[in-house]
Amino acid sequence: MDISGFRSGDEGTLISDNASALIREGAAYWTEKCDGRRMPHRRDIDPLDIRRLLGNVVLLDVLRDPLDFVERITGETVQYHNHRNYMGTPWRELSERGPESKIFQFFQSIVDSRMPRYDSVPYVGPHKHFLRVEVLACPLSDDQDEVYKILSYVDYRPRTDLI
Repeated sequence: MDISGFRSGDEGTLISDNASALIREGAAYWTEKCDGRRMPHRRDIDPLDIRRLLGNVVLLDVLRDPLDFVERITGETVQYHNHRNYMGTPWRELSERGPESKIFQFFQSIVDSRMPRYDSVPYVGPHKHFLRVEVLACPLSDDQDEVYKILSYVDYRPRTDLI
């Protein structure tokens, strides 16, 4: 699997060898669907191909003027780990997801660079038995220039000190 296009966090390193199997599978799928292009189209993504990953998928619409994000699809696993259901609500309307938030800036960097991005961050959701969240966010485009959707894979790493 070639994941050479994937960058991590602020340091610009490749996905670590410690990335979860789910994240690595998402990376391989996105790379395959690029098929030599910079980004795949939304129509290239077939939910049946990633059936096992769907609970951990978030599909964002990218809005313009001003830049904003709307969750169109949020998998059941991701919904379980969130404080609330964000589907259908523009992030600019949410104080915790607005332009000054780290999550907004993370996704803005994908729109700006037109490149996928990986990060592993501390978990701050309602379930205290999790330590970290891994996110792989991959751009989708119809014209190979403008990102109009972002396909994200989200995985949760449990705390090992509670076992």
